[in-house]
This record gives sequence, C-alpha cells and structure tokens, in this order.
Amino acid sequence: MGVPKMWERLADAVREEPDQAVALSVVLCMLERVPTADRERWPQVIASLQKREFAQRRAEELAVLERAMAGADSHEAEWSRWLQERLSERATSVDLLERLAAEGATKRIRRTAAERRRILRTSSMK
Repeated sequence: MGVPKMWERLADAVREEPDQAVALSVVLCMLERVPTADRERWPQVIASLQKREFAQRRAEELAVLERAMAGADSHEAEWSRWLQERLSERATSVDLLERLAAEGATKRIRRTAAERRRILRTSSMK
C-alpha cells in the first residue's frame, strides 16, 4: 500500500477523532509532509472550526516559508512567531536574516537569526 493511500486512511481517522487537539496535531504534522498541492484539503478533515482555522493558517504560513526560502519577498507584519522561528532556523538569505535579527518577535528569534547570519557570512568567505 502506497503512502498516499495510507494518508487517506489517516485523514479518515482524523475525521472521526473525538479529541480535536489530537486531530489538529496530526493535521499540523501532515501539512509539513504532504506535497504543497495537497495541503489545502488537510485542515478540512478537522471538525472544530477554531482548530480548522488554525490549521489553515499554518498551511498558509508553510507557503510563505517556502516562498521566502526560494528568495521571494514577504510581508513580515503577517508572520507568526512560529513562522519567524522557522525562517530564523532555515533561511539562506542574509538580508532576511538581518531583518529577523533586528525585528524578530522574540529574543530567541533575533538571536537565532543573528547566529545563522553570522554562520552564512563566515561560510561564504571561505
């Protein structure tokens, strides 16, 4: 049985999950694993409107993360702390890391971005 077929079974199980926190956790994990084109449908398997909206927001953030990682410019005002943390850990753009180091929402984000920027600059000098 292929992975996408197993994902269908998992989606069916999430639809029937009475604990919506568990359902949300599964969906958030899947959003990071499925192809971009499949992300839209995963939040729809959550029964709770509040949790579904949270999952939809995370799917949107993952799209922003991917665009930023590809070098596209984004609007920082819309970035959640989760997104800023991921960008500070993964970004390869020194300009983006400089913005996060200066304007990140938390001290941890600013510190991580500054350290990653320093590492990238050092490695590019070699």
